[in-house]
Amino acid sequence: MEEYTDTFDAQELRRARRSFSTLGFGAVAILAITVGLQFAAAFVISGTAPEIYSNNIFRLMLSFIPIYCVGMPVGIFIMRKVPAVQCERESFGVGAVIKIFLICIFMMYSGSIVGAIVNAAIGNALGRQIVNPVESLAMMDVPLAIRILITVIIGPFMEELVFRKVLISRMRVYGERLAIVSSALIFGLFHGNLSQFFYAAALGLVFGYVYLRSDSIWYSFGMHAAVNFIGGIVSAEMIKRSGISSMLSDGAAGLAPDPGSVMEAIGPGMFLWVGFMLLLIVLWVLGLAMLCGNAHKARFCRAEQQLPKGTAFSVSWLNAGMIILTIGCIAMMVYTILR
Repeated sequence: MEEYTDTFDAQELRRARRSFSTLGFGAVAILAITVGLQFAAAFVISGTAPEIYSNNIFRLMLSFIPIYCVGMPVGIFIMRKVPAVQCERESFGVGAVIKIFLICIFMMYSGSIVGAIVNAAIGNALGRQIVNPVESLAMMDVPLAIRILITVIIGPFMEELVFRKVLISRMRVYGERLAIVSSALIFGLFHGNLSQFFYAAALGLVFGYVYLRSDSIWYSFGMHAAVNFIGGIVSAEMIKRSGISSMLSDGAAGLAPDPGSVMEAIGPGMFLWVGFMLLLIVLWVLGLAMLCGNAHKARFCRAEQQLPKGTAFSVSWLNAGMIILTIGCIAMMVYTILR
């Protein structure tokens, strides 16, 4: 493979910093448009037809239409000002796909545990419970087909398009590891809450590597859809159908479980839930084994304009676009904690 030098003059570093800043501003546009449209719609509807808020389908649409139909297209338009570099094409066999899927399961639930621990610590310090917005959405009384359409198909596809194809294709030229880590952190920050940050960033590392090596979002989209299906659809349905949802609600409110809820939960649904949890534990252990056994096989190629040592962080994150993006995402996290 062709060798590249670490010689970068000041002009080239400024050019690289501008590229990252443009990508950051593209993400800022997505964030600003999404939040702006959501608050504008809430303001208008609260003054004209407040009863609409009782409609769960409307609330679900208000959460996702602004970002997927307006914010992301505008953000992509801005990001496309930075030239894209095609990645290597590599096929993944069935065995490799299974291994990566198990690693995704490990990353997702490990990150979820970390997020729950951090939220619990912050909640104890504040003397209040921090609500997980994902659980609230997953437990909404919305037709299953609509939840699958948004959670398993539209959401993963649009997110892979933006956070993998658009971002990594434009960051890769400055370093493959930098591209994967930066896109994963942006992906995690963009969720706007600590419940999702850790597992989203962890999954972003896996999805990013898969995209980088395959130059196709279909592999990462398939894995993204699969973990969303398990974590956002199957888990929620298991809770609903097992009879333990009322027990969880009481626990979240700091109340002792209602005896009737306990008796209702002890049945076929409870055994199904326990079996599902045992299956997840097995998959988690297998994912850990796959990660430990295959992490050393990860392959990173030297990029065409590899940033010199000691400059990667300052060039990629200490610029106007990325700083504003980080501040905006952290503000969303704080709002989620305090609201």
